[in-house]
Amino acid sequence: KAVVKSIDSAIAYVDNLERHVATHDILKYPPLSGMSLIIHKNRIEHTIANLTTASINTTAAESRIRDADMSKRAVCAFYE
Repeated sequence: KAVVKSIDSAIAYVDNLERHVATHDILKYPPLSGMSLIIHKNRIEHTIANLTTASINTTAAESRIRDADMSKRAVCAFYE
């Protein structure tokens, strides 16, 4: 079972799967073969997409918070 904690580790895992599939060396992944290998790869790719979306959304939220904070400071400085 793959443990994916970051986008980089997910990408590395998918690359490793693709390399083993290309060389027909799926014995390094004993529980995986045929369709189950493709399903496993798709799950990892979806995890990459979800982690990417979460990262983008977090960055956007942080930006909005900074913008609101700067606006509040500007208004407060105007009335001081």
